[in-house]
Amino acid sequence: MLAHTRSLALLLALLAACRSEPAPPAAQRPPGPDTTRAVAPLPAYATLPIGRPDTLRPGEFRWAAEREEQGPVLIVVSIPEQQAYVYRNGVEIARSTVSTGRKGHQTPTGVFQILQKQKRHFSNKYNSAPMPYMERLTWDGIALHAGNLPGYPASHGCIRLPLEFSKLLYDVTPMGGTVVIADEEHGGANLAHPGFLAPRLAADSTDPFTGAQWWFEPARSDSGPVAIVVSSASREVHVLRNGVEIGRAPVELEGDAPLVPLTYVRTDRVTDTPHPFVPGAPFHVWTAVGAQGIDSLTAHQLSRRVQVPTDFARQVYGVLGTGTAVVVTDEPLTPARRSDPTFTVVASGPDEPAPVSAN
Repeated sequence: MLAHTRSLALLLALLAACRSEPAPPAAQRPPGPDTTRAVAPLPAYATLPIGRPDTLRPGEFRWAAEREEQGPVLIVVSIPEQQAYVYRNGVEIARSTVSTGRKGHQTPTGVFQILQKQKRHFSNKYNSAPMPYMERLTWDGIALHAGNLPGYPASHGCIRLPLEFSKLLYDVTPMGGTVVIADEEHGGANLAHPGFLAPRLAADSTDPFTGAQWWFEPARSDSGPVAIVVSSASREVHVLRNGVEIGRAPVELEGDAPLVPLTYVRTDRVTDTPHPFVPGAPFHVWTAVGAQGIDSLTAHQLSRRVQVPTDFARQVYGVLGTGTAVVVTDEPLTPARRSDPTFTVVASGPDEPAPVSAN
């Protein structure tokens, strides 16, 4: 869980237009088949027995990929700790020291998807500086890559990793994989389920969405990673696939309190528990990282707190797959927070996106 969530800027970076780097490829690799495997009832999240974060010295890392050999990968980078945490299918498999952006070149915080991977890459902006095992997070130049780790923020905005760690990470991360960068300490991950995304099949006495306008057009983008942003400030949910918006609908909230900022990534795990929202459907579980108090947010509580139109939810449920990312934020989704049609920004503070530097 990430403490002090009001200061957390949630940024969903999908396919952004090229500015200082080469143009993006015409098409991104579609995700693999959505296979499932049954597991026992949900365990508590697993943490590598490697001690406190400060026990890792600059350049050190721990790797235990054998703990979970398949499933979607989620990376969480904590700027205050100068550490990265790697989860696969909800299980922590690695931890490493990093070096993020120095003063004047701060690393942007938020939720990103991996846009491009290159084992050999050289910066176009900084004297062809080598960026081995580069995994791009924005077309402005922010990426994960191997580099010098002095023990403090020292980059031009990228996230530097130990060389051997970057090689291992490169091999387990897919295109479209989710990376969370936070300006808070990281408190771990839970296995959960964002119940509000499932259709409400039971008959309700009243329908808050009578006459509501919503749309869902998956043909706008027929392949690629799916990401969903839910905003309590805008009272809207936006669905994107491969960076293209394919749906939007209103959201009804119980109470006036803002949503607790969270990021979910769907695993390939299913339980033998009957699905509480969609009878007969497999009950997938999700890796969840976010705010303090996440332990008290059960699927049923989330389902009661957040509602979307039933027909919209039923259609969106059909495009969810392994690795689907869901961002829940209390920040508004306004046009001023979009830097261009293919780059969606949900950020704290002013309605103008903060500039970032390319490494």
